[in-house]
Amino acid sequence: MILIFKVKNCVVKVSYLFVLTLSFSALEKTKTLFLFLVFSFLHEMCHILCLFVFDNSPQKINISFFGAGIVTYREMSFAKEVVFLLSGVVFNYLMCFVFQSNKTVFEVNLILGFVNSLPVFPLDGGRALKCMIEHFFDFEVGRNVFKTISIFTLVLLIVFSLYVFSVSKNMSLIFICLYLLCYLFNNSY
Repeated sequence: MILIFKVKNCVVKVSYLFVLTLSFSALEKTKTLFLFLVFSFLHEMCHILCLFVFDNSPQKINISFFGAGIVTYREMSFAKEVVFLLSGVVFNYLMCFVFQSNKTVFEVNLILGFVNSLPVFPLDGGRALKCMIEHFFDFEVGRNVFKTISIFTLVLLIVFSLYVFSVSKNMSLIFICLYLLCYLFNNSY
């Protein structure tokens, strides 16, 4: 972490990679990366707004290259947790509807919504699915079911990212897959 500060009772940690991304964005000649950063920020703000609506607040926020991790002061009910986890994704899909006539903004939000919807931990869709599985299954069965779904989804995403790379030479999805693979093998959930 490069920067650690407090906002009220919330500790905010910002990583080197995030600062590097901001710096690269400032040098970028297109506005696409800037739009990804803006709508990623708004996506995360929806999670925080949701906390306040549910009379909760963030205790810790870790800002990294792939978004923000939020730790809350109080646990939420199952329904509130799922709504909190999916609030950012809903925002991105809503922005697709609002900006359907602006191709770049539409695509940025579609990509953010799609990627964050994937049932792979630590993405929002993965966290929401994990919450749902833990609610309906016993811990060990739930963990195995969730891990199987995550690995299967990740394998499909890797195949798709290789196809995208072969067609467009765009490596963005490959980087996301590498991040998710590292997270999968470095963390037990």
